[in-house]
Amino acid sequence: MRAGICHSYIEARVVHLWKIENFNNPGKEDYHSIEMILVDENGGVIQATIGKCLVKRFEDVIKDGHSYKITKFQSVTNLGDNIAVPHTCRLRFSYSTTVEEIEIESMPTYGFKFVSFKDVIENNLDGRDLIDVIGNVVECNEIMRKSDFHKTKVDIADPSQEQLPLWLWGPYVVEASKMARSKYFLVETPIVALQCVQRIVTRGLLAGKFITTAYITEIDESYKWLKNVCKNCSSWVGMKEDGKWYCSKEYCIAYGNGNYHRETRFKVRYFIEDAKKNHAQILIGDELIKRRVNKTPLQCKESKKKIGDKHGVPNELTYPFLGREFVLKLEVHRRYNLEQNSTCYKVVDFTDNKDVIDEWNYQNNTLEEINDSIDNAPAQVIIDEKKAEEIQQRKRNERDARISATTRKPKQAKMKFKIHI
Repeated sequence: MRAGICHSYIEARVVHLWKIENFNNPGKEDYHSIEMILVDENGGVIQATIGKCLVKRFEDVIKDGHSYKITKFQSVTNLGDNIAVPHTCRLRFSYSTTVEEIEIESMPTYGFKFVSFKDVIENNLDGRDLIDVIGNVVECNEIMRKSDFHKTKVDIADPSQEQLPLWLWGPYVVEASKMARSKYFLVETPIVALQCVQRIVTRGLLAGKFITTAYITEIDESYKWLKNVCKNCSSWVGMKEDGKWYCSKEYCIAYGNGNYHRETRFKVRYFIEDAKKNHAQILIGDELIKRRVNKTPLQCKESKKKIGDKHGVPNELTYPFLGREFVLKLEVHRRYNLEQNSTCYKVVDFTDNKDVIDEWNYQNNTLEEINDSIDNAPAQVIIDEKKAEEIQQRKRNERDARISATTRKPKQAKMKFKIHI
């Protein structure tokens, strides 16, 4: 199977299905995508994705554990987050995709692809984020109860007594609690099998959101503040030789359709400094910038033209920000900040309200604590730092080779993109 549109069909069972919440609208039935693990009659396993624009159409049609005949899907390169299957491609539903439920008794019920604990510890997992593990339960810890969630930690071990910690959330906490209180747990050691477990590599600091106070000292003028994106899927768009804009994602309905649903958005990178002279970079997105400057990107662009400045940064992005102290709610991303050691953080929210700043000045996470935790603290999963870097470099080389081998070539050899980011 290669990347590109597939007009054939596949018959497979959905052995695992889960929904990815919309980051900007969590807790509501507004999903970013539906992810599935499919297994065919021969035991072959592949991942499938239903994008946001098709969630409503298919969420009541496809059910976990049922078998289907899927036609007119797309085969795309298996990149991005939530990679659960070590396959070069994944299936992606399109507007022309049809689904028909079928009954095939010989279809496998499970699609487990267990990995060794050694591979997890050495981060040798072919770029996968979601893994299948099996092991003996060694210990069940007490439940940590919060106002909006519960969690607990369970330690499991393989036959070589290599142990892995598992953090369980939501309904899995209840299952773990029942298992810990059962008589069977006191007599025998239970064996558990888990599918699509989220693998997290931490370096002293867990991925999540942190609050700090800092001054915005400078704007990064080398970073383009005006982004041209596809209105349908929010991916970057590029200009071809015909002067039209095209979405770069093959699965999007705007792919190959010039000037379809293009819009401009803010994305600005600033340099910040806290009271202890620690430095970092931040990215502020479209909605937060608009809230601060009360203008659209195109309005800022027009104001620049009026003063004869075609290439500089508009004043609206400098005066309301530079030299001011803010309370910043930052997102520490698992992949970019923890695994790749980037000190550029996404801003989730911010304010320059004096009362809020005074409240947080004595209890915030400083930039030094966040940066040092990422750069200097020992890894919790990767043990040997030098070996870990070699593994990461090897995986990057393998992924680049896989992209080169599976990326579909354009129909027109002379077609070129001018990417505006």
